Amino acid sequence: MREPRSGPGAGTAWAIAFAVVAVTAIAAVAFMFRECSPAHISKTISSGLAQAFQPRVNVNTVIYTTLSNMVNQSKLVVLSIQINVDLTKSNEKVIWGMPLGTTTVTVRALDNRVQYYVPLTNLTKGDFRYDDVHKRLTLRVPAPRIDEDLVEVQSDPSKIEFRTDVGWARLNSRSGQFLRDQAQRELRPAIIREGNNSLYIDKAKTNARESLKKLLEPLGSKLKEDVEVEIEFK
Repeated sequence: MREPRSGPGAGTAWAIAFAVVAVTAIAAVAFMFRECSPAHISKTISSGLAQAFQPRVNVNTVIYTTLSNMVNQSKLVVLSIQINVDLTKSNEKVIWGMPLGTTTVTVRALDNRVQYYVPLTNLTKGDFRYDDVHKRLTLRVPAPRIDEDLVEVQSDPSKIEFRTDVGWARLNSRSGQFLRDQAQRELRPAIIREGNNSLYIDKAKTNARESLKKLLEPLGSKLKEDVEVEIEFK
């Protein structure tokens, strides 16, 4: 039976093993001292209490409060512009197969005013969508539209121009005046048609997004920092 080796090599191995054990013990003691120190325990408890008593915002509650405030506004006016319109009316008269000419009237009305708004009355919580992962709040609203209750037809005679071409056998005081009166009555529908031009609607949408985002900024800050607000149109 062979006896255990002895000599310089064995002594070195024992020394290395002892050093490893000693270093491990020192590290364990240091870790326990740090974790169990009064300062660390106090910090851990304070952090836990802070999280426990930190107010948690209920998304539904915040949205409901904001929704109530928005619905109370009923209309959010996003654009007011002045529109010029041109309207042409004509009338042809024939007696016993004989044409008596055509009377044509063109009216140009300057600086008619229209405004665009976003209706908020029928908004519900379902129109809000909050994405907590991407920190995004989306609101779907009706597209801006002309407020037909506030269409201002120009009434200043200096801003209304008429051009009348009377048929060869017609009278300006009859057919001409008839068409001028008719044209003036049709100015309001003509202004609304012009106001529905896509150029004006696109501008109203841009303004609506900016206005609604500002309106929802307080809501976003209550939910979480750096919440992105997006507006979609139905």
